[in-house]
Amino acid sequence: MIPAALVVLFVAAGLIAVAAEPNFATPAALAGVLIPVLLLRRRALAKASEATPVLIALALFVATVWAAAFWGLAGPLDLAERAGKITLFALAGGIALCLPVSGRGAVTVLIGLALGATAVALALAENSLVGALADLFVPAEAGELEAIFIRANLHKAPAVFLALVFFPLALLALSARGRNAGLAIWAPAGVTAAGVAISGHETALLALAAGASAAGLAYWTPRLVGGLVLLTVGFLMFAAPSLLHNGDLKPLLDATRASTSLQHRVLIADFAAARIAEKPVLGWGLDSARAMPDGSKNIAETPSRLARFAVDDLTPKVWSRGQNMPLHPHNMALQIRLELGLPGAAAALILLAAGVAGVVRLQSARGRAMAFGMMATYLAIACVSYGAWQSWWMSVLILTVLLGRCALAASARLRGTS
Repeated sequence: MIPAALVVLFVAAGLIAVAAEPNFATPAALAGVLIPVLLLRRRALAKASEATPVLIALALFVATVWAAAFWGLAGPLDLAERAGKITLFALAGGIALCLPVSGRGAVTVLIGLALGATAVALALAENSLVGALADLFVPAEAGELEAIFIRANLHKAPAVFLALVFFPLALLALSARGRNAGLAIWAPAGVTAAGVAISGHETALLALAAGASAAGLAYWTPRLVGGLVLLTVGFLMFAAPSLLHNGDLKPLLDATRASTSLQHRVLIADFAAARIAEKPVLGWGLDSARAMPDGSKNIAETPSRLARFAVDDLTPKVWSRGQNMPLHPHNMALQIRLELGLPGAAAALILLAAGVAGVVRLQSARGRAMAFGMMATYLAIACVSYGAWQSWWMSVLILTVLLGRCALAASARLRGTS
């Protein structure tokens, strides 16, 4: 047994680190939780030999992160914090992948997930209804626009969560014995999917559709789906930057003109591709997307960009307010290539390949379908939204892995194969 005093010591050390340097709050908190878990469950973790290829690939990726920290544009302290945080999140992911999951406990977790997802979906529905009524009967004043913008974006993270957890709930429903038991799980699964639709978050809805398509195809041909996943991500990291930088931008701008957000994403990707072309091998360094030259400037204020398109090609909002790169490329694949260069992109693809191989080796066809559904949904969202190193987004990935493993264990127990 590990003395409780030792656990308290690590937590106290984390609090001291936070007090000494607030920027290290997230890494310190993670360390305070993960180190005791490693000590308490070290024997169980060591037995998870089937996860070894993924863990090796994960260690390789973390090594490229630390290497890229040496030439990043941010300050040394910020780079150390970011690299340390990514390392600890990688450690948390490894623990989530290796911790033993019992069938009985997994069923309990999934039932709790069903109740929680239902509550989130109902809250999203209420928010959408109230927001629609407010917009209809209470016209916004100039001073309220910021508050309305915040309200309009509050639903995005919950919608993303619902899109991901639909798949473990669906697997549990398919595995339940008896019609009533199946309906009891399909009800929250259906409410979850409806919550994504009602939220109005286009990215989450399209990602859920992509995940459902991948799951359906993976049930019959998992190797094909795994190959398509690797091919798509590999294309985005290795080929797309060059094609985008050297190609004609006008067709993409015309195709996305109906969506201000999507058209802005195209221009952000074009800016990232131009910067990748300047440092194609080693990249700009860890977390450099935030400090990219001209990144915070508006597109209209950057003469070098105006040669790529005409003003009439852009929507008025993109032209007047769109930044070249607001904090990050809103595309995980492009951000990894931009910051970590070819070594980081190769390590990321190896890590993904190890994960795909692990899913293909699953014995249950339904389990493979669920895993590929979650993987496709996460990657679809990651390639159009959010920064690769955002704490909550990395947490979602770890939670996805853990819930997926719980769903597999729960499904095996319900079918009587565990």
